[in-house]
Amino acid sequence: MSRHAAVTGVGMTATTSPNRQSRSKIELCQEALERALEHAGRRRADVDAVVFGSIDGFESIVASGKAVVPHLGLRPGVQVYVIHTGGTTGGNILNLAASLVRSGAANLAVCIGPNTFDGATDMQAVVNTASPVGMEEKLGMGAVHMGALFLAAYQDRYDVSDELFEEVANKHREQAASNPYAHVRKPMDP
Repeated sequence: MSRHAAVTGVGMTATTSPNRQSRSKIELCQEALERALEHAGRRRADVDAVVFGSIDGFESIVASGKAVVPHLGLRPGVQVYVIHTGGTTGGNILNLAASLVRSGAANLAVCIGPNTFDGATDMQAVVNTASPVGMEEKLGMGAVHMGALFLAAYQDRYDVSDELFEEVANKHREQAASNPYAHVRKPMDP
């Protein structure tokens, strides 16, 4: 029998560029976990699964979740799942955590989604791997184009206007302006 799953707590930390970060990824993950558990009214002992978001191509190590999770103060034997699906990682960690709870495989699954750009020294070189070289050469495509293909298909399928996407982006940036933990807090230019 399927159970319901819900987000019961959120923990955010200050965001800055890796070059200006004064705390380690482990310290930031510890703080985020503590805030999320406090917000949910839960304890570390309640956690039976961790879904960790990592984009291995952007990291200085592969599967950083396996390196970070042991330092979170959780009980031995907690299940650890590392998800690395590029730009969809954030959504996929939430989906997996909800699936674990709905299936009964976990009662409390926490999602950890740290900064994933601390290993790349040439970000453009990493972003350039978003599409196969054969496609890029023949079609002149890159990372921006690959993202645009999804949006164009969505617009076509559901008859969504450019103006609606602009409205959503403006609303998100307005909300981010009042969030001290948002990465970009500047409203969009008119």
